[in-house]
Amino acid sequence: LMTANNHTCDRGRKGILRTLNILDSAKISHTGSFKDSSGWSKNNLLILEKHNIRVGVLNYTYGTNGLPVPKGTIVNIIDTNLIKQDILRSKEGKIDKLIVFLHWGRQYKSHPSKSQKKTADFLHKNGVDIVIGSHPHVIQKMKYKKGLNNKSKKLVVYSLGNFISNQR
Repeated sequence: LMTANNHTCDRGRKGILRTLNILDSAKISHTGSFKDSSGWSKNNLLILEKHNIRVGVLNYTYGTNGLPVPKGTIVNIIDTNLIKQDILRSKEGKIDKLIVFLHWGRQYKSHPSKSQKKTADFLHKNGVDIVIGSHPHVIQKMKYKKGLNNKSKKLVVYSLGNFISNQR
């Protein structure tokens, strides 16, 4: 479960801790927000493994609707310098693919912004295989690109849209 989004801090520290405790009690893997720095160290790079295939997952959000991240907790914010460090660290995890989930983009816009395109290009150039976006509440395009060696392909899904929502 990806927990970094613009509503992560809506209920303050208690809300973040409660969410993460419930996910842990249900044994649901998660990344994006963390109880503290040790939780970040342990779970920032979420590694999913099946049949000897290891996929690394990172998660970031554009912001938290102006609410400060409560002291002690961590919410991954889109910052290319920090993301680049996370990508470099992910390679130590001996993963086969790296997926980055971003909570980004303008709500209700059916086309990705220049910022989304620029960030996706940055991620792909720095070793991310798949970029998956959310936040606009509508579907935005997906695109395959050639990787740096022209052999691999990179995928960006700018926005998945809403699978379930209370919006009209």
